Amino acid sequence: MFMSTSMSVALSYAVKGDNFLRQQNLILAEQNYEKAVSYDPWNAKYRMTYGQILTALGDQLKDAAKLQKAMFEEEKAVQLEPFNSQLNAQLGAFYLAHGQIDLGLKYVLKAVEVQPLRPENYQQLADAYNKVGMYYLNNGDKEKAKEFLQKAVDVQKMFDKANSKSLEPKPMTEMTKQIMEESQKTLQEIH
Repeated sequence: MFMSTSMSVALSYAVKGDNFLRQQNLILAEQNYEKAVSYDPWNAKYRMTYGQILTALGDQLKDAAKLQKAMFEEEKAVQLEPFNSQLNAQLGAFYLAHGQIDLGLKYVLKAVEVQPLRPENYQQLADAYNKVGMYYLNNGDKEKAKEFLQKAVDVQKMFDKANSKSLEPKPMTEMTKQIMEESQKTLQEIH
């Protein structure tokens, strides 16, 4: 009985938190998601949303403690649901946005590995490789830039290989194609 009441209370706080998010009120969204997580600590989606709210606030306020807590919540979400590709991709995006390239790519790649037939996962991977490549290019490291831009282009091969094993092959997203084309074009322009 306590368990279902606790989960019901958690859901109520999560719904309120979502409403505050739609209103772009991060402070009240944070407060409600903190309560949702406290009432249902095993809900990975609540933890990820709470972590993303903390990330937005931490970035906005330049608050290292909030960012540390955000990282903890997002990592915990992935620990609770290690085969959830979206949670892995979101954790990867957190790491990439905060300069931890290797960890970021690890989790974005894991999203593809745990759900290889989801076209959006390849879009996220191509985008991550492209952004890392552009980061290196903008910082003068052409060799590293080439490496990651080529990886963005090579996402096509990964997608084709996974899709060839599917009973119902899915088309690649248009955005993925665009990212790969931009990566290829940039590669050709690097001297």
